[in-house]
Amino acid sequence: MLSNRFLAIGILLLLHVLLFTGYFYLQPVIDYAALPQFDGHQYLRLYQNLLQEGTPYEVSSPFHRRVFIPWLATLLPVQDPILSFQILNLIFGLLTIITLYFLWQHLEVPFFWMLAGFAWLWFHWLGPIRQSQLDPVTLDVATYFFQALLLLILVKKRYGYLLLVTPVAVLAKESFLALLIASLFFVVYCRLKMADEHSSLFFSLSVAVIMGIITQIIANQLFPPIEPGPGNLIVLAFYLKESILHPLRIVRWLTGIFVAFGPPFILGLLKFHHLPNSYFHRLLIVLAIVSCLLGLLGGEDLSRLVYLGFPFVMTSLLLILKEIKEIRIAWLALLMALPVLRLFSAIPLPQEDWQAYASWLPRFSTFPTLLTWLGYAFLCAVLLYVADRYILRSHR
Repeated sequence: MLSNRFLAIGILLLLHVLLFTGYFYLQPVIDYAALPQFDGHQYLRLYQNLLQEGTPYEVSSPFHRRVFIPWLATLLPVQDPILSFQILNLIFGLLTIITLYFLWQHLEVPFFWMLAGFAWLWFHWLGPIRQSQLDPVTLDVATYFFQALLLLILVKKRYGYLLLVTPVAVLAKESFLALLIASLFFVVYCRLKMADEHSSLFFSLSVAVIMGIITQIIANQLFPPIEPGPGNLIVLAFYLKESILHPLRIVRWLTGIFVAFGPPFILGLLKFHHLPNSYFHRLLIVLAIVSCLLGLLGGEDLSRLVYLGFPFVMTSLLLILKEIKEIRIAWLALLMALPVLRLFSAIPLPQEDWQAYASWLPRFSTFPTLLTWLGYAFLCAVLLYVADRYILRSHR
């Protein structure tokens, strides 16, 4: 059993390295000097400030406090900062694969469905291989790891590890703190009985949230932004107001969800009743919903921010899909997902052809393009619903 586990992990890690290496040569890297609006431009500044002590700290809010990954990049014996981030993306990608494997194995996800989940991670153009080759100076891959680790801690009930993980994860990206707060609200809302495991979770989450807030305060003091920026709550309120005043933004967000997770997400909604109603599974759904909402309220890059919730959304989908007795409908969903993955195209370089690059992103898509994606989503929903009804009737 143990040897089979190590063999499976070894195969998955080897596949990840091979695919990472392949896209390393197939997918060109953007020119950050020509694209100051990209987040990576700020992380490169942060990297240079941390590498050269005494230089003015000229990093904008909220990037100024996301110091962990750029700091790790400065420790690598590599002169090229972009290569340093690419190495870290590979390392955190491998850590994500290992963490997700143990998580999904604990949840009794069959290996076939694990491969489907990993394939979505490997081949989707928003995933940690293809997207991080286009835009390697990023925190996204580390974000996948910390979120997967959060789920593993929760499902194994090793709540004390939250106190070790939280300060590091918050210094990587503050969205981890939002997930902890959402989890804490869920615990309080459910009015858990005073069983040891529940009181331990409440205590650990409470302390972790406090530690996360203190970590942010200290980071703000040690690494002040070049100019004051709005707080996290103000940012959320701003994008909430924008979404209310401009409903097309919500349409773009819904399109972004479909672009991120495709027909399997629709099948998951149709088969949602298959998800067990246990405490962990309800918390998992809360985190999946919060991660999708952060895509709407956390910034402008809707589809990428939604895809960052991969550990929560895909884990939920796999738990639903593994309960489907008729495998043909799952194969249909995967087959219809091929246009979403864009397997046979390299992501356009924005500095060379901005219009081509923008056409891939729902936030920039023209209204006809949005209608095309939504129309395809509706078609997938209809076909999956009809196929499901047909299969149910044929079994009666």
